[in-house]
Amino acid sequence: MQRTPAESALVWTARIGVLLVVFLTPFFVSSSMFFPYITGKNFFFRIIVELTFGVWVGLAIASARYRPKKGIILWAFAGFVAALSISTIVGANPYHSFWSNFERMEGLITLLHLLVLFLVASSVFQNEREWRLVFYTSMAASIFISIYGALERSGVVSPGGSVAGSAGAARIFATLGNPIYLAAYLLVHLFLLGFLLSRTNQIWIRASYAAVILFEFFVFTAAGTRGAFIGLIAGIGVLLLLVILLSKNRNIRLLGVGVIMVGALGLFGLFQLQGSDFVTSRPLLRRLTDVNIASSTVQSRFLIWGIAVQAFKERPFFGWGPDNFIIPYAKYYNPNLYGNEPWFDRAHNMLLEWLVAGGAVGFLLYLSIFVAAGMVLWRMFRANTFTSLGVGALLGLFIAYLVQNIFVFDNIVTYILTTLVLAFLHSVGSAATTAPLSYKPIDSRRLTVVPIALVCSILIAVALNARPMSVAAGIIESLNSTGQGTVTDFLTRYDAVLKQGTFGQTEARERLVDLAIQSAPTQDQQTFEQYYPLLVRSIDEAKQEIERTPDSLRHLITLGKLYQLQFAMTRDEGARDKSLATYQHAIEVAPHYPSTYIGLAETYLAAGDYAKAAGSIDGILKEIDRPNPLFFTAIMVSAIAGDYDMAMRQIDDFAAITKKTDGTKLALDRETMEDVTRRSLTSRNPEGREHFLLKVLEYLREDSKENPIVYMGLAETEVQLGKKAEAKIYAERAVAAAPEYKPQVDQFLKEAGIQ
Repeated sequence: MQRTPAESALVWTARIGVLLVVFLTPFFVSSSMFFPYITGKNFFFRIIVELTFGVWVGLAIASARYRPKKGIILWAFAGFVAALSISTIVGANPYHSFWSNFERMEGLITLLHLLVLFLVASSVFQNEREWRLVFYTSMAASIFISIYGALERSGVVSPGGSVAGSAGAARIFATLGNPIYLAAYLLVHLFLLGFLLSRTNQIWIRASYAAVILFEFFVFTAAGTRGAFIGLIAGIGVLLLLVILLSKNRNIRLLGVGVIMVGALGLFGLFQLQGSDFVTSRPLLRRLTDVNIASSTVQSRFLIWGIAVQAFKERPFFGWGPDNFIIPYAKYYNPNLYGNEPWFDRAHNMLLEWLVAGGAVGFLLYLSIFVAAGMVLWRMFRANTFTSLGVGALLGLFIAYLVQNIFVFDNIVTYILTTLVLAFLHSVGSAATTAPLSYKPIDSRRLTVVPIALVCSILIAVALNARPMSVAAGIIESLNSTGQGTVTDFLTRYDAVLKQGTFGQTEARERLVDLAIQSAPTQDQQTFEQYYPLLVRSIDEAKQEIERTPDSLRHLITLGKLYQLQFAMTRDEGARDKSLATYQHAIEVAPHYPSTYIGLAETYLAAGDYAKAAGSIDGILKEIDRPNPLFFTAIMVSAIAGDYDMAMRQIDDFAAITKKTDGTKLALDRETMEDVTRRSLTSRNPEGREHFLLKVLEYLREDSKENPIVYMGLAETEVQLGKKAEAKIYAERAVAAAPEYKPQVDQFLKEAGIQ
């Protein structure tokens, strides 16, 4: 087929767009933008896809040869995106579902771009020979990424945020920003390389592919990601099983059986060596064999998955909408999760993520994409287009991808790769089942639509990306300028970011509020006068965010904290009442989220309402059935409030839970309980404090009965009660427990007038 020069130029322009996405996206790290490893990659991906889309639309209008071909993969993919579009419209937060945020850069808009990438790539790359250029380009990128990762592991290079070094003690992430993302990226390439290996009989080419596989596997292991490794094992298992079942060569089938047996024995032996130097000196092996169902990490993951199931039950058909998991996470929060990361905006399981986001409809259509891919692979095998090894490699790729996604969440680089592999199968599958169109040169008059389409795509790219990119850069610039000039100067600069009104506005507000909370002054009046405009502005921005998303627990808690700061600084009872009302609203939105009760207690403490402060947290403790740091917070609040009976009961409750869950006596955290001791001394009520501190001594672990901090707390308590003889006894015990405390004890006795 001989294309005209104009047609050929347009086709290659569209192809180059796809190749740029494949090759350059993994390398983009924009240090000038907020979330540099995420925003730069996604904006680049979106802009190139949008511009390429304009070229392709012109081609498709001009010639039927470049229009989408029918196929079950296309129907499944388009159906999934359509279902998620409905989920976005009827979901809990349509705006966020469509645009997402800088931290994730996903949402419906990313799915639409992936669908466009699928359509463009499957239309301009029309046979396996042309598709090899895509795969070779991606393979080249993966080699460079792997080289960078190897240099990172050896300490030669150090990407921002990396702590890897020559000892290999830390996990690497190269230019992807997260070891999970690097492992997932290389996981796809390992199977893609296996597919390419199956498509050649030349020994030196196969040897080259094998060498790249071994090198990238080495870097893959240095990422230390258990989920990806389990996915690799599952994918290889499927590959070998298909080779055993489908290969006509008896020797190859026997080889497959042998590899499975050796692999199974190797895994068994690996777990038998758990704790050995061989395993512990290798981060991935150590992490892989460190599987403890009772560990806090595993238990937390199960609890989060349980929240996802509850969310699905409430919205079973079309779900909550993309990127909205944080809403049911707060609503169905399990207090046993307290002490982990406070906000999970992902289910850390992509299957459950799509179940929550798209309901049963979206979830089934998501799975249908891979079922359709499997059907096309089977059809290609039956037609002798692909060998059993080739089919096994690509099916293993999809299985590995799905299995590793059970444990993590996805990202743009793996979205791109899987989309292109699906586009490849759709393209070659359609070509194998559809009669080729007779070639007709494109009428030059039809090509006049191409400039129009390209101009439209440029305008779309500018409209969709210019302001968000400006906001992403503006947040960094504004935050870096703190300390330069007055607060008024800073707020003036930040106004330029906040007033642009993009999806980045929420994160701009969150950073402003975080700054206000973190930089709150204590007693300095001059500092307070400089700080107060920042606090007032932060309150205003938080209120505007809540007006847009009234039931956003995260923003409600933040606003409650801001009002609490305002009350603490000004003693304005109106601010106190607003803080309490905001926290009460937050409890209505998410009745099981402990941080809300802690905020409520802090406001009550600031207002001097100690009884309500102690009671605020105590109620939520009844929902906890395993050792949890929330108990320490509750004990501290009760002690500060002077409710020592409640504090002692909370210690006993924690002791009972600890014994019930692991059969051991309570092991209170020494440093925390020493802090509790110090804070309890701020209570205006010393009555009952002696019994409380004696109970703290009783329950502190091992050498705790000789704890000088608690003894000094007891001594000070006795002084407040007028029992100087008892105070002297406790002070002397403090010195006996820790002789270095003698100068401090002597000073205490002197000030107390004790001989």
